[in-house]
Amino acid sequence: MIRTAVAFALAVAALVPSGNAVGQERGTIVGVVAEAGGGPLAAAHVELVESHRSETTGVDGSFAFTGVLPGTHTLKVQRIGYAPRQVVVQVNGSGPAEVRIELQVAAVQFEEIVVTGTITSRAGQDVLSPTSVVAAAELERKLDATIAATLADEPGVAVTGMGPATARPVIRGMGGDRIVMLEDGVRSGDMSSTSADHAVAIDPLTAQRLEVVRGPMSLLYGSSALGGVVNVVREEVPRTVPDHFHGAVVAQAQSVNTGGTIGGFGVVPIGRWAARFEGSGRASGDVSTPAGTLDNTDTRAFNLAAGIGRRIGTAHFGGSYRFFDSRYGIPDGAHEHHDGDDEEEEEEAHAHNVHVEMRRHSARAELDLHDVALFEEIEITGSYTNYTHREIEEGGEIGTEFFQDVAGLNVLARHGGLGPISTGAVGFSAQYRDIETGGELSTPSTRDYSAAVFVVEEVGTGPL
Repeated sequence: MIRTAVAFALAVAALVPSGNAVGQERGTIVGVVAEAGGGPLAAAHVELVESHRSETTGVDGSFAFTGVLPGTHTLKVQRIGYAPRQVVVQVNGSGPAEVRIELQVAAVQFEEIVVTGTITSRAGQDVLSPTSVVAAAELERKLDATIAATLADEPGVAVTGMGPATARPVIRGMGGDRIVMLEDGVRSGDMSSTSADHAVAIDPLTAQRLEVVRGPMSLLYGSSALGGVVNVVREEVPRTVPDHFHGAVVAQAQSVNTGGTIGGFGVVPIGRWAARFEGSGRASGDVSTPAGTLDNTDTRAFNLAAGIGRRIGTAHFGGSYRFFDSRYGIPDGAHEHHDGDDEEEEEEAHAHNVHVEMRRHSARAELDLHDVALFEEIEITGSYTNYTHREIEEGGEIGTEFFQDVAGLNVLARHGGLGPISTGAVGFSAQYRDIETGGELSTPSTRDYSAAVFVVEEVGTGPL
């Protein structure tokens, strides 16, 4: 399979010259970036901070900025393998301002990966529970149409499903309802754990990172998460108010199914609030294999989301709404049991296509109580999900329908060191689920309630 992925960030900023700058003669900044005590450096990134302009040095290390307003300006220079540096340049209209910038060799510093699916948000290397994180450039490289396909190369993760659209992760040999799928710590609310032809209603296209949590930390998300937890982190509810609009657009193409995807998100300040908007669309045809085309494996998906958040002192709160619509095919023969006379009957009865719709409302509140109380942080999340799954027969008639309403509440209180305990958490979770069926299926409706209280503690033993 040949796949190309293009991701780029969009930043919008306004620069309005003051009245006394109008009509002034503009100047030029010319310079060279070189290694300290050595030769010129090509491909260095030079930013003219005040004007939000940037250039890349040529093979001789040179760069130039023209049309620069007179006054004091800051140049910020970065290059992989060298320590970044800032210099101040004075510009006037009488001639070009010349500058030579020398960079010191330095070890490459990578951005720290923070894991949020554990007791506390912490650096990846500090997590005691077996945890995998896919983020940044690695996520762009591995990004696929489903969560399971994106995580397929992670240790202990396998993929199961009836066709590419219904792929679901299997962790350490466990799947179904033993694996909990989350978005920003909230359950997805779909029915993918009940049957292999039910797709996961999460598109990974605009995810910031994917976390796979195994071991005792999975207790934070309910007793059913024995196999592990997959948390898709997007920050639908912005935690901070940015200075200006920022966002990203992602495009992806696949030759194996002549498919294409495009989507993006943006975060914008609105007074003391921050709003996040997101949208994506995905379409693909039947999968091509060396043995021929695998019929009825086409997919169509559409995704919209909006969230708003505000921080007041040490408190943060907000809410979000997400809409997910997907139509996908089930490969012919996927439901066959090969047991004599039942084979023909089963093949005639199985769904030809599936249409899934999901609407989820979420709200969250966080309170930071460091140095104030026993618990350092309290987090409350609530969600309501309306989910519909329709299986459409080859003639276009609706065969089986599933309708599910899920409401959930989670309260988590984290604390710091208490004697030999280095960190820990106590919490409460509750869920109400209402399932009804329609079409050819006459199963009685089901309502279930569940509640759980948990305690998770870590004891530091020091180096072993």
